[in-house]
Amino acid sequence: MRAPCGWRWAAHAALPLILLCTPSSAFADNTKSPAKAAKELYDQGVDLAGQQKFDLAEWKFRDAWALQQTYDIAANLGEILMQLKKPHEAAFYLGFAVNHYPASGKQEKRDWLEGRYKEAKSLVATLIIGANPAGAEVSVNKKVIGKVPLADEVYAPAGEVTIEVTAPDFLPTSQKLNIGAGKTERVQIDLLPPPRAVWPAMVVGGVGVATLVAGLGMYLVSTAKYDESRALYDGIVNDTQNSQHCRQPNPNPNCEALKSAAQTSDALFGPGVGLLIGGAVLTGLGGAYLGIALKPAGAPSPAASRGPTLNAVFVRRSGVVLQGSF
Repeated sequence: MRAPCGWRWAAHAALPLILLCTPSSAFADNTKSPAKAAKELYDQGVDLAGQQKFDLAEWKFRDAWALQQTYDIAANLGEILMQLKKPHEAAFYLGFAVNHYPASGKQEKRDWLEGRYKEAKSLVATLIIGANPAGAEVSVNKKVIGKVPLADEVYAPAGEVTIEVTAPDFLPTSQKLNIGAGKTERVQIDLLPPPRAVWPAMVVGGVGVATLVAGLGMYLVSTAKYDESRALYDGIVNDTQNSQHCRQPNPNPNCEALKSAAQTSDALFGPGVGLLIGGAVLTGLGGAYLGIALKPAGAPSPAASRGPTLNAVFVRRSGVVLQGSF
């Protein structure tokens, strides 16, 4: 016949307490199969612990915990892990038991749990881990701890501790620390997005440069033809002292050359200017995107480092003026 609920004393002097016999409130709904199964596993774990078969008792309590997370399962599992020299795991369960101990519970039991929890923490490294973005997965020494934000402290064997944080669409990050037993370390790990591809900037910028070159060539030819037509016109006027000489029945022989040069200048001027403006815009866009793509994390906002900017374009026969920052 099972003893009444309360502290259960082990026969072995080295194990003064195998924690709690199951109170009626711990598994309030025994009609549901998970709660009933958890109670049966818990009872089996208590019996095995009383026989000092701690390795077998551990898995009974672990299986019970997987079905139902209660303070007394956590307390027993934590104590068993302490007996098995696994204080970094024991600290988690003992901490859970302390934090979820019922207000109506006996103070002596709470005091014992708190003392055991403090002892476990004195043997391990304690981590308070913050990370971004929310939902990132955190691993400590290759074991997944949970996802950000982590609600509890994390415990690891004292010494070198490796923290890894991963999240979709972000670069994985790891950090190694050396933490002594009983020490607490606060860690913040912010993941960075992968670098942006630079090929769009190269394509847009390349097209922009090619367009600029083509536009500049057409503009220079247009300007040269304009200068040629102007020189021919001035020559005709100087020869005849008549600006309307090309309209007379017998026009000056240079009138055909003047007409051809003027038509060529007019035909190339508009497209040349258009290509210059378009090329400048494309080159600016390519440079701006490249600046954003290569901007390191934590750099000033895009407004402060946005790359080439085109503010205005002035077209004159003497040249094209581009106003902006490059």
